[in-house]
Amino acid sequence: MLVESAQHYRRPPRVSPVLSQRQQGQPAEVRELAWRAQHRLHHRYKRLKARQLNENKAIIAMARELGAFIWELQNKTRIPMPPLPAA
Repeated sequence: MLVESAQHYRRPPRVSPVLSQRQQGQPAEVRELAWRAQHRLHHRYKRLKARQLNENKAIIAMARELGAFIWELQNKTRIPMPPLPAA
């Protein structure tokens, strides 16, 4: 899942109207962290590709950093995780 999500950082960061609508009601700290992650991960992808790193290796590096941002989001914001749906 992280690898598939990391592939989106190949393109420059932007906030589409759909994303803007989804972000309404979210804490400012969460939106700020998400925006910082978008910029950092895209910039890192560009740097890795400029070094002519293999595409797959660059995407895996993005996935690792994305995992770190998710960890930071959970630990710094202390937002409770939603309950799992009943099986």
